[in-house]
Amino acid sequence: MKRTSVVKFYTYNADNNIKQAPTDTHNNGIELELNSAKDKIEDIEPSTAMGSFYVKTLKNNNDNDIFFNDVNGGTTPIFNSYNIGTIKIFKSKPGLVYEDLDSKVIKSAETKKTLYRGSARLLNIDTSNNIYIGITDNDRITKILYGPTEKAISQWKSITFNTPVDKNNIYVTDEGKIYINNTSEHYILDKIPSKKIDYSGTLLKITNKEIIYVNNKKLIKKNIS
Repeated sequence: MKRTSVVKFYTYNADNNIKQAPTDTHNNGIELELNSAKDKIEDIEPSTAMGSFYVKTLKNNNDNDIFFNDVNGGTTPIFNSYNIGTIKIFKSKPGLVYEDLDSKVIKSAETKKTLYRGSARLLNIDTSNNIYIGITDNDRITKILYGPTEKAISQWKSITFNTPVDKNNIYVTDEGKIYINNTSEHYILDKIPSKKIDYSGTLLKITNKEIIYVNNKKLIKKNIS
């Protein structure tokens, strides 16, 4: 008998410490039945504005399944592919963009359109539906291209770095702010406009309004808006 696994979903609000189970139109908790008990959830990309989310699962042979949970709570498989990297969703319309690591392309899941071909990493999609792609050289990002799918990528805007940057040190917020984390000197650089924001300790996250870091075992939030 084929063994399957059922995954239940919850939302968590860190500000009020409340965990909730999202429900479908029949007020039932949202669940996803995986094809195998050995499958793993690799990523969940939620859209608060759309009331939907995408789920990326990983099989033992590096195959990935992508599922879509719509506003009514219904979950359907979208596609299967080998070796999918980062996935990002549009914030104010249906749709998903993903890295095809084997073919070295960044694609739209719905239109099957190739957005970029070459060595690159998908960074984020902002609330205006601009896609941010980091062009890489030896796995470090040298330039960021950003723009909407309605324009050819040759018409997108770009930011070029004087020194290549590790992807893990680049933060693109949902509002389209681009920050570079300097881990040795403990500051983040706001690229537009260019300004430094100091912090002390270990950086955890950058949001639209604040940076979150740990210093002397204390969680600290610093306003940057």
